[in-house]
Amino acid sequence: MGKEIRRVPPGWEHPKKENGDHQPMFDESLKSAIEEWEKNKELWDKGEHPDQEKYDDTLEDYREWAGQNPAKMPEYYRPEFEEKPTAFQVYETVTEGTPISPVFETKEEMRKWLINEENLTEEQADKFIEEGWAPTFIMTADKAGNKSLTEGWKDTKTS
Repeated sequence: MGKEIRRVPPGWEHPKKENGDHQPMFDESLKSAIEEWEKNKELWDKGEHPDQEKYDDTLEDYREWAGQNPAKMPEYYRPEFEEKPTAFQVYETVTEGTPISPVFETKEEMRKWLINEENLTEEQADKFIEEGWAPTFIMTADKAGNKSLTEGWKDTKTS
């Protein structure tokens, strides 16, 4: 959970709910999510899923391990892109993902926005772009037990 850079088509407009808020979405198309879910369910049903050994005794079926079929919650998956995703957009991923920035044609445009609008230093912006994501927060404690909380993308020491 945090912030990440997603590739989107130029001019992409993230879908909104009826109330005007952005619809949280995973960075995966509904079609590919359903295909992946069904492929893994088939492996599970045959007893051939790689993670099944760890959970087979405690779970009744695949849905308990993977959650429901994405087909039952299509609003949480992005539509198939009609154009190639060559642009960049910053998303928060505390939900499934909603945009927090405009769409940028280049990484340099995004870098300038991070510095000017999000008040990141040049080093912080470069590190975020290099990594492609950052956690929401980082909590640290010193030997005396004093805790501090830092916004993840403002902590350039993490990777």
